[in-house]
Formats: sequence, structure tokens, C-alpha cells
Amino acid sequence: MKSHMNTAFEYIDDAQTDICTGCGIATEKTTGPVHRYLVSSPGCWAMFGDVLAREYENYEYMSVHALTVDAYALQHPGSENLQTINSAHAHLASLYSYFRLGKPTSELPKVKQDVTRLKSQFEWLTPPEDITGITVADILKADTASQHRAVVLEWANYVFDEWKDHHKAIATLLSA
Repeated sequence: MKSHMNTAFEYIDDAQTDICTGCGIATEKTTGPVHRYLVSSPGCWAMFGDVLAREYENYEYMSVHALTVDAYALQHPGSENLQTINSAHAHLASLYSYFRLGKPTSELPKVKQDVTRLKSQFEWLTPPEDITGITVADILKADTASQHRAVVLEWANYVFDEWKDHHKAIATLLSA
């Protein structure tokens, strides 16, 4: 019987394990809600909910909330459909604005709103094949708000870099 190492848990028996198709983390097999078009396992989606709860409950964590949402959405993009196409452009434009244009996180929701006005120009952005280096499970390991912010920044930067093949297309959209 094979086992996987999970960043949030100890070894988990395969018979009781779900592997998230988006980020590759192993969680205990469970039934539960998932996002309607982002693709994740129920356990991964629950972890993301735990991260969001942490951010909503404490303003010291909330400063990186936009990056948390962008990183998770781009790490779990889903299949080729209109919602996924719109989501990928909005979240990638947000990360591009933060990492390349120096926009503060407080302006990222407006970036997403503005870029979606150009959705008639959106095309399918093929997601990276393997985007499993840093995950939502790593965020949950942070013990302090400072650690949380640092790991979210690292995660968002990692996800953004993995989508590098589409940076030029996003830069063109943002300059429109």
C-alpha cells in the first residue's frame, strides 16, 4: 500500500487519500463542497476556507488577501470554459499588476474589475502543467501574521512565475 507525504499532515494511506488535481496536496478523503469551476479536492478547498477565515478574522493577515485569492485561483484554474477564461485573466492581471507594476494589494480588486471589461478580448490561457511547489497547505503552517504574509507573497510570486508564458498577453491587456 503506497503512501504520500502531505505538507499539512503526516503520511496518509492512499485508500483514504485525495490528491488535489490543482496543487497536488494530499488530504484525507472526504466529501464536501468544492468551487463550482475551480478544480480542487474537497480537502484542499476546505484548507483554502481555513486560510480565508484566518484572513477575515484578523486584519494583520488580511493585507495579502487579494494575493491569496489570486494564487489559489490560478493554481486551480479548471477546464476551458468562459468562467475559467475570465477568472484566469482577472487573477493573472492582478498578480501582474502587483509584481510587475508595483500596485498595492488594496488596488488589486479594481484591477480585476477593470480588466474584466475587456473580456471580449480574452482567449484561453493554457495553465502550467505542474504548479505544485507551494500550496495552500504551506500557508496554514504559518504561526504568525508576519509569517503568513511572507508565505502568501512567496506563493503568489511562485504561481505568477509559473504562468510566465502569458505575462506578455496580460501586459498587452493592461495597457489597453
